[in-house]
Amino acid sequence: MESMTGHGTGQAIGPDLRCTVEARSVNHRGCAVQVHAPPAWHLATPRLEETVRAQFARGAFTLRVEIEGGSEGATVFPQQAFARRLALFREAARQVGAPAEPDPRTLYQMVSEAERESPAAPRDAFPAELASALGNALAELADSRRAEGARLRADLEERLGRLATLTGEAAALAPDRLDRYRDHLHERLRRAGLQLELDDERVLREIALFAERCDFTEELVRLDSHLGAARELLAGEGPAGRKLEFLLQEMHREVQTLGSKANDTGLSARVIEAKQLLEQLREQAANLA
Repeated sequence: MESMTGHGTGQAIGPDLRCTVEARSVNHRGCAVQVHAPPAWHLATPRLEETVRAQFARGAFTLRVEIEGGSEGATVFPQQAFARRLALFREAARQVGAPAEPDPRTLYQMVSEAERESPAAPRDAFPAELASALGNALAELADSRRAEGARLRADLEERLGRLATLTGEAAALAPDRLDRYRDHLHERLRRAGLQLELDDERVLREIALFAERCDFTEELVRLDSHLGAARELLAGEGPAGRKLEFLLQEMHREVQTLGSKANDTGLSARVIEAKQLLEQLREQAANLA
C-alpha cells in the first residue's frame, strides 16, 4: 500500500556530466507529471514523464532536473534566430536613417539573445547519467510513499475498528427500542387520560408501524459488510485508494439512513460519532494511491 505523498533525490556522475533529479509527489485523481529541466534538455522531458507513469498509477509528480557539464561539441550557432534579429535591426535603422550595421556590443547582445531563444541541443537527449539519477530518485520516492502508506494503513485500521465498535453498540440498542417506545406510548396515553390497554388494536397498530419505520437491521448488515471489505482491502498490497473511497461513500449512505431512523439519544450520539469517523477516514483515504 502506498501513499501519494513522497519525496526522493538521485544523483549520477559521469566522465563529463553530473545529473541530479529531485522527485516529489502529492495527491491527484490520476497521474500528472511536471518536469523542470534546463532548456537545452527539453528533448528529455517525454522520456522522464513516461518513466514516472510506468512506475506509478496515481499522484501529481514534480521532477526538478539539474545537469552540469556535457557541453563540448554540442554548441550550434542559432543562425535563424540571429538572422531574424539582424533583419529587424537593419529595417529599423533604415526607417530612422541610422547606420544599417550594428556595432560590436549590439552584435554580442543579439547573439546572446538568439542563443537563449534557441539553446543548443545535447548530443544525447537522455544520457546514462540522467537515467541513473532518475532511477535513484524514483526508487527513493517509492520507498517514501510506501513508508507513508504503512502509517496511513495503521491509522485507517484503528478508525475502522472504532466504527465497527459503534456499529455493534447500535445493534445492541435495537432490541430495547421497541420496549422503550411501548412504555413511552403507554405513558403518553395515560397522561392524556385515554384508557387504552397496550393490547388494544390501535395501540398495537401504532407500535407495529413504529417497528417497521425504525428498523435498521438491513443498514447494519450492509454497514458490517462494507467494513469487512474495507479491512480486506487494507490487508492487501495493491492500490486501495479509489476502492476504499467508494466503500466509505457506501458506508456514509448507510449511516445517513441509520440517523434518519434514530429516535433516542444513545443511537443519535453513535450516528454523529460514526459520521465524524467516516469524514476522517475519507480524508485519509484520499492520500492513498
